[in-house]
Formats: sequence, C-alpha cells, structure tokens
Amino acid sequence: MRLYFSPTVIEADGTVIFECKKSAGSIQTSRLCIKHHKPVLKIHPFDDQLHNLTLLSQFVLDNNIRVLNLAGHRESVAPGIAKEVATQIHLLCSQQQQSPFLCQHALRR
Repeated sequence: MRLYFSPTVIEADGTVIFECKKSAGSIQTSRLCIKHHKPVLKIHPFDDQLHNLTLLSQFVLDNNIRVLNLAGHRESVAPGIAKEVATQIHLLCSQQQQSPFLCQHALRR
C-alpha cells in the first residue's frame, strides 16, 4: 500500500485537476480535497480554452481562491499538457487582475 500525502492540497485554497482520464493520483487528490474540505475542480486540459477559462474563473471567484493547487497528468502520460495548462493559467491570471498572489505563484516549480 502506498501512502499519498500532498501538503499542497492542505495549503491551497482549492485544487484544479487537469485530467484526460481518471487515474489513481487524481482520485486520491480528489479524496484529499474532500477530506480537508477544500474545493476541487476537474477539467479536461484539451477542451476548448474559452470553456475551461470560464470554469476556472468561476471556480476562483466562487471559492475566493488566493492559492491554487494544480494537479494532473505528467507530460509523459499526456503529451502537450504542460503547455496547455500553462496557457490556460496565464489566461486566467490575465483575467484575474484583483488576485495577484495567485498569478505570481501559479506556475512556480
């Protein structure tokens, strides 16, 4: 049995899971969010960018997100996901001018 612990779920105000298909990691991340009463949003990273931007924006506003945890598949599992997620987060940040903390730290590694 493998223990899965992600302090970023606890430290963040909410989590977005970018998933192409269900995986053990995304299921466990969702469970951690629920356990710690943190909002979670699952979206497909390759869906229409405008649609995803609408979902992301509403999630951030509805849940007063200041620190957003990003989760999802690795590039080796979903080629192109890193670039797509980065683009969507940059679009979100350009739209969310009132939340500079989120935008300053969203893409740090």
